[in-house]
Amino acid sequence: MEETFTPAEPSSSANDQSEARGRACMHYVHRCKLLAPCCGAWVGCRLCHDELGCCRTKLDRKNVQSVECIVCNTKQPVAGSCKHCGVKFADYFCALCRHYDDDTSKGQFHCDGCGLCRVGGRENFFHCFTCGCCYSNSLKDEHHCIVDNMHSRCPICFEDLFDSVKPLSVVKCGHVIHDECLDGLRQHGSVRCPVCCKSMFEMGRQWDELNALVDASPENYSEFTFNVFCNDCLKVSRGVRLHAYGLRCEEANCRSFNVRMA
Repeated sequence: MEETFTPAEPSSSANDQSEARGRACMHYVHRCKLLAPCCGAWVGCRLCHDELGCCRTKLDRKNVQSVECIVCNTKQPVAGSCKHCGVKFADYFCALCRHYDDDTSKGQFHCDGCGLCRVGGRENFFHCFTCGCCYSNSLKDEHHCIVDNMHSRCPICFEDLFDSVKPLSVVKCGHVIHDECLDGLRQHGSVRCPVCCKSMFEMGRQWDELNALVDASPENYSEFTFNVFCNDCLKVSRGVRLHAYGLRCEEANCRSFNVRMA
């Protein structure tokens, strides 16, 4: 979550517009450029490289070996400050990720489990070794583990989730979706996970309200019955009578309306 392009001309790149304002790129505030080992292009960061379409592959930040100071134009091995003029490239520097950023209000930290830098403050996150990613502490005993959960693509936009810079949500079933993609599903009234079809949200109150309406009103089209499979409890209910409010799971401890024909 790759087309082939030649590197963009320097005069038209976002890097040079940023450099004129004393920074190396549009994504982060820092004072050095990276030499991409894959194509030899000088870029502000991995996002600059990938967005400019410098080559067929994404930038492997950990293989970057050289940087160029934008203050004195000295090319040198990766470091936190310039060996020639002494300028500090950024207030936050990760030697493993080759990540530079002056804006430390983001709470950057390097996670050894993920193998890259995250934001939000180390004290606010834990690394789940089953899912293979960092989650908010609020999910420590609440999330449903899925092996290598984050090493996949968003089921809506198909962008890679692991190194995405967009906010993410872990839904009730445990799958991960971009916040903006999840908002789009909500706006269309969808409650089913696009991966497993289970309810993405806590639907107990909504199901209770629908069950009360079904139990209190006459059965419409009651001569029609169906076998339905419940996406939530994964059981089949047989002979379910058709009702104007929908078909429901007949398992006593479920009663979900998230069902499909069996």
